Amino acid sequence: MASEFDGLPQASFAGTPMLVTRMSIKGGMRNHLHEYPHVPGGNNERMGRKPYTVGVDVIFVTGVDAYEGLWPDGLRTLREMFEAGVVDDLVLPTIGTIQAHAIDWEQELSNKIRNGETAHFEFIEDSTEEALSQTVLSVTYTNVSGAYGALVLVANDNGFSLDIFGQIAQLVAELQAYRDQIDLYADRIAAKAEQLAQALRDLDELDDFDDAALWEVVAAMQSLGVAADNLARDALAKLAPLATYTVPIEMSVSEVSTRIYGNTSHAVELMNLNGLDDALAIPGGTDLIYYAIPTPFGAIAA
Repeated sequence: MASEFDGLPQASFAGTPMLVTRMSIKGGMRNHLHEYPHVPGGNNERMGRKPYTVGVDVIFVTGVDAYEGLWPDGLRTLREMFEAGVVDDLVLPTIGTIQAHAIDWEQELSNKIRNGETAHFEFIEDSTEEALSQTVLSVTYTNVSGAYGALVLVANDNGFSLDIFGQIAQLVAELQAYRDQIDLYADRIAAKAEQLAQALRDLDELDDFDDAALWEVVAAMQSLGVAADNLARDALAKLAPLATYTVPIEMSVSEVSTRIYGNTSHAVELMNLNGLDDALAIPGGTDLIYYAIPTPFGAIAA
């Protein structure tokens, strides 16, 4: 069965492909806590995000059609660039492309693999960009395309008519029309992606999908819905930076949304951004992140 990972770009550094078996990506914020005698708590000074660090486990073997020249040439080429401190494009399939250089690398030869070697590389981002929104948007676009392709494939395999997905196909096509103009149309992308996610939720409620035999179709619809939600979120992030709101007293997420934006329409978004356990009772003093979007209700609370 096809998945959202189908069609993602190959992992690579400086154009040299890497057959990755495991990847970890770590980010963080620089924070300095100012503490004062006899004063409860402290003042947190946010000092910008840390550079991303990336760890990858890689297999370098022969005989993989989509990864020609991995071993020994590809491994040797990468090692030479690492030794020279080369800064270049690091392609991360689920994140996008960032500028980075290697800080640690090791390779291992084992008698269990007779046609190559394994390796582990550590990279650090070499960029001063505030956010990776452009590359993230490109990847979430790919995820939507892959998820829609998976839905069509599964529907065909199950003998399910594609006519019911007419609106879905139209919205996916409209989203694709903006793919190369992300900077100009991030607001439209977010709106279209939200429409797509809602259309899929509406379809999921139809009696047509109550048949347990169609579980694969329903699962593919839900995967496309998640991809659409992610695209809307990432497009929104490009339009507006993340900010922090400190809940003054115990509040529900709807009340927080109203306090920040003037209405309750962002309640689900706030839940997703903050992983809230109880949407009805957020303790006072909780720091929530939100998208600082200008609204007709005046300045957003900071």
